Amino acid sequence: MILYQADLPDSSELRGRGSVYYAYDHLIRFILGHAGVSDVQPKYYLQVGQGKAHTSPGADSIGFNLYYLESQLPKLAEIIDAKLPATDAKVQNFLEEAIFVSTHEIQHHLEGSGETQWTHNDVFFEGQRQVVAKFLTDQSVNFQKILDEIYKKCTSSFVPAKQFVEQMRLRTVLM
Repeated sequence: MILYQADLPDSSELRGRGSVYYAYDHLIRFILGHAGVSDVQPKYYLQVGQGKAHTSPGADSIGFNLYYLESQLPKLAEIIDAKLPATDAKVQNFLEEAIFVSTHEIQHHLEGSGETQWTHNDVFFEGQRQVVAKFLTDQSVNFQKILDEIYKKCTSSFVPAKQFVEQMRLRTVLM
């Protein structure tokens, strides 16, 4: 399988064309930091039809599938366009999904496990609930503040995942 995985490049041209990807990255970094894993970095890859995200045992990153994000980011673009408040139902639904995907991968990172049928058990999901609880009880978590930062830094510009990857000019890694 071919897997693209990298940081989002620091490119004003790419930010202009795919700003919503950078908005998502900003949100994910916020979630990782407040969930207690600020040393874990988001990375991005493209694999058609293969999950939302992944991490590997011992990895210092969580990979987010651009193919999956292609279906999610138009929602974020709409949120950015309308500058919706954190209390809006569309925002709440988007944040819930981003938090769920992130905390799922954070739990894999914390227990040093990968995606197998044997890792998704009661112990795993209890650990994920603890990560979510830690995040949600952090008094410094302010969704409106992070949205306001995104509204200042990002636009709703969006390109399909494959086009975004081509523009990123990522190396391919055969796995």
